[in-house]
Amino acid sequence: MGDAEKLKQAVYALYAPTSPAKTRGEANAWLMSFTATFPAWEAARTALSDPDEKVQFIGANMFKMKVCSEWHSLPEGAKAQIYGVLKEVVGKIPVGAPDGFMRLTAASKQLCLALAAAAVRSGALESFATDALTLAKDPSGKGAAVAIELLIALPQELLERTTAQAPSGDGGPMTLASSAPTLKRVQSGEGAMLEGRPELRGLLPQVLQLLTAVVEHFGAGSGPEHAECVTQCLKCLEKWNSLEMGYSLVMLADSFPALLQCVLGAFTSPVEPLVVAAADAFVELLSSNNTVLSVGVERQVCLRIALGLPWAFPDPAIALPLPCRCLLLRTADCTPHHC
Repeated sequence: MGDAEKLKQAVYALYAPTSPAKTRGEANAWLMSFTATFPAWEAARTALSDPDEKVQFIGANMFKMKVCSEWHSLPEGAKAQIYGVLKEVVGKIPVGAPDGFMRLTAASKQLCLALAAAAVRSGALESFATDALTLAKDPSGKGAAVAIELLIALPQELLERTTAQAPSGDGGPMTLASSAPTLKRVQSGEGAMLEGRPELRGLLPQVLQLLTAVVEHFGAGSGPEHAECVTQCLKCLEKWNSLEMGYSLVMLADSFPALLQCVLGAFTSPVEPLVVAAADAFVELLSSNNTVLSVGVERQVCLRIALGLPWAFPDPAIALPLPCRCLLLRTADCTPHHC
């Protein structure tokens, strides 16, 4: 039995509802051990073409784990070859329905993370982001979902390299299926500031333009594909702003008002992941060291978000600067009486 077939059998044993705990433990131990070997590269690639999505995901996650753990020790030629393979398989991700926003599989998302991890370790941040933006320029709009996933993956990988990994909540052993780290910002002084990325700063307006265009094209409506579109766009907004590139709530309101309206409008959505994505994006905007608002702006933001009212950004006359964290606390615990 070849390595690829052994990999499939281990995945089946790991996920089968009838597998006893001992069998699952043995399958997981074999997968973790095999992932550290050289033949795992080719077995992972083979797994990506398997019809079973669980096998595909394990193959994609093996790529991600191996890039993160072994990249520094690989010869330059091998790095280029692996990067090329990842770029090729990401380029083959299905682009979805003709008139809808594609909901990517877990394996596809993990492949985007693997490619981003390789780009970060290769110093190819700008070319990676440019390739993603080019993919989104497909006249049909079908490449937008993959492009946005790539643009989420890049800052997420940058953050991962500067954050601490949270321990498992259940204290159980790590499995290959659950090895994607839980991220949290590294605290420094009063905030969670990360070093800016000058090589990406110039691309931020293009990313915001893309998000605005995608939300306007795919985000209208109430179906699950529309919620998925807006959720992913807001995740992308939050991740890019988390890189501390000097953007702010006021600047977004001035240059991309439709995108800010999308963030605020999502607070009234019945779809919880969309509300969470909107809240995360809004918190990141408020956390920017460039975000300084007047008392009048603060009161409007707090009152309208608390009541779920339509919201329009007023002229930001900065009369009395307030710490953005104070604004965040008031937004989270605001009533008409307080405002």
